Amino acid sequence: MEDHPVNGPLNALIEAWCDRRDLRPLALLLPACTSNFGLTDGWTEVMEALYDLRARGRLPDDEEAEVERIIPIVERMVYRT
Repeated sequence: MEDHPVNGPLNALIEAWCDRRDLRPLALLLPACTSNFGLTDGWTEVMEALYDLRARGRLPDDEEAEVERIIPIVERMVYRT
């Protein structure tokens, strides 16, 4: 995945879930992140994974807020606005 400012926050979320062995959010986001090579299709997969995480609503409040903060950034990558 190309270097992008959103990578740090995404990696921080993934690291937190790994540390506490929270497999559900990892199963949603990790495949999308590891297969993203910076193209629109890859960012679309990340965006859809973030949407799924938001819809499930099982994250701590601070992580839900971070997902909400990241979604518009990734949407801009997909829609190039």
